[in-house]
Amino acid sequence: MILFMHKQEFEPGVLQVFRLYAWLQTVSYLVLPAWRLLFDRNMPDMSRSTTDIWAWVLVTCTYSILLLVMLYWTWLQEKLGIFFIPLAIGLATGGLLLDQRLFHGRALPWQGYPFLTILLILVAWQYRYRYVALFTLGIAAFETVLNQLFPAPLFIRAPGPDSDPQSSYAFLAAYAFLLANTVTFLVIGYVVNRLVSAQRKQRQALAEANQKLISHAATLEQLAASRERVRLSRELHDTLAHTLSAQTVQIEAVLTYGEAIPARARNMLEQMLDATRNGLDETRRVLSALRPSVLESLGLPAAVKARAQDCADRAGLKLHIEITDELDDLPAEVEQCFYRVAQEALENIARHAEATRLEVYLTQQKGHLQLIVSDDGKGFTSRQIQADDQLGLRGMHERAELIGAGLDVDSQPDRGTRVRLEWQAKP
Repeated sequence: MILFMHKQEFEPGVLQVFRLYAWLQTVSYLVLPAWRLLFDRNMPDMSRSTTDIWAWVLVTCTYSILLLVMLYWTWLQEKLGIFFIPLAIGLATGGLLLDQRLFHGRALPWQGYPFLTILLILVAWQYRYRYVALFTLGIAAFETVLNQLFPAPLFIRAPGPDSDPQSSYAFLAAYAFLLANTVTFLVIGYVVNRLVSAQRKQRQALAEANQKLISHAATLEQLAASRERVRLSRELHDTLAHTLSAQTVQIEAVLTYGEAIPARARNMLEQMLDATRNGLDETRRVLSALRPSVLESLGLPAAVKARAQDCADRAGLKLHIEITDELDDLPAEVEQCFYRVAQEALENIARHAEATRLEVYLTQQKGHLQLIVSDDGKGFTSRQIQADDQLGLRGMHERAELIGAGLDVDSQPDRGTRVRLEWQAKP
């Protein structure tokens, strides 16, 4: 099956920065803590036994490898879609907080926050501010639970009764630090999100301006081509067509002399007459092609209907057609795109599909224009697309991209093909 699916849209640089973060965190997990496990004699609750060392290495390596695989596995990104980034950030954040609490019990509380700050920036970069606030509050809630389950000293103090992590001083210090960190994260997230939002609006405005320029250029090109076709058609009709027509009449008049013309000369004149008639027919075909197309003459619905009927007649197909006769005013480039895509799809069916049934739909509802062309033919695979450029799918996609439309091609061997083109008018 060939499916052109919607994929997760990343803000520029988000995935690259996330991967860099994962590598930095992996190095931190494998080098710095391992060094402390082996050589820091002052670390409580952590013996230097081989069992403790390998337990820590197993947990951190498993977490780090899982995060890296997730970030580099394209298939997983496509399957998870919009849930990919939230799941990856959740995995990174949860693993970081658990590692800091379970394995770095003597570490100062802010030692893991540079990594959390990077994750916060990624969230603010990719999503709106309400998700930044949700991420920050989620960290605070998770750390509150960890403080209850795995209490640890938050500041290095001289030995004494106040050094007990369960003391009121340690309790208040823990939650004061948590509150300060939450407020700081909310402020940082707001600043980053505002900057990214401004940049996103600029990109959107630039894309809209670029689309308008493309549409304007396409309209001018179509108008110039139409005028040139009309001019060439008029000149050919007034010159070549008249000349060939007059020559045909003259040769026919000469042939009326009958027996007065030698047989050899008569054969030559008859050959000249056939050649002249063929030239005149070809000239008329060229003139017909140069004149305004059926799209310009009849409009999009009638043009698509005529193409579909012609395809069904040529290939002997049973035709089912549903076309909205009256469409809202459409830009010229949109009509041209829909007509050309329909033309290409119908031509492919007539030449390659070996189908028995053809269905064509052209509908419009609330500014949403949709074209569907489907058949019950032999279909094709992705390898056949790569091997046969005559299918024209690349050109169809390029036309759709020019007007900001979505094109979906679904085909299975021996189960037919469906081409769907959708365009939404901007309010």
